[in-house]
Amino acid sequence: MSPMSSKSDIADWDRIAKDFAETAKDGPRFDYIIDVFDQLLGDVSGLEVLDLGCGHGWLSGRLQEAGAAVTGVDGSTELLRLAKDQFENVTFTQADLAEGLPGFDRKKFDVVISHTVLMDIPDIKPLLRDVSGALSTDGRFIFSLLHPCFWNQKSQIDPETGEWHKRVKGYLREEVLRVESFGGHNHYHRPVSYYTQALQESGMLIQSLLEPQHQPTKSHSEIPEDFITRFSLFLLIEAVKSETGSAPTN
Repeated sequence: MSPMSSKSDIADWDRIAKDFAETAKDGPRFDYIIDVFDQLLGDVSGLEVLDLGCGHGWLSGRLQEAGAAVTGVDGSTELLRLAKDQFENVTFTQADLAEGLPGFDRKKFDVVISHTVLMDIPDIKPLLRDVSGALSTDGRFIFSLLHPCFWNQKSQIDPETGEWHKRVKGYLREEVLRVESFGGHNHYHRPVSYYTQALQESGMLIQSLLEPQHQPTKSHSEIPEDFITRFSLFLLIEAVKSETGSAPTN
């Protein structure tokens, strides 16, 4: 895969920041994903939390209201400007996440959280390495992805059988996809095994891997509900430090 530079990606998010923030003002339109996040997080009161790819700050603000001390980090200065205007009690900082989190290991976090961000970053290995270093001894990294298997596969009817299905045209090949949502940005498709291996290399181990059952919305009105709920459009992973707390060596 030959991804575009991170500068290009950040420029995209600066350009579409206003439209994205207005569309996702209170978070994702799929509330059930946040319910799963809440179950994994538990009580965050008094915890130090780092929100990776915080965008316009909706999740940072939500966690701060729940009692956490929150730091939000994002590459887009325009999204951060919107976040700072709305959430005064959250500490926001700018960093190119493709280059990692330089300096963040000086402050240990109880939880690092990231919602549908990693698949929009061209190189996540430096970031995962630094996430591992920024976690406290018992810290957790909880993140979500658009499901690599199903999110971009349209539901359609088989003309011969009349049955609904999803046609998976490719999966294992890493590639850059141009997503036109909110005004256009890059999506870096990687199989699930890429993420599991990258976590291990960074010194983290998966504790939970969840595929929440997709729930129908008004936009799915023509698709049978029974078919919709057979798939997951999101993948949620909870990782912890390995016993050594550092990347394994050969």
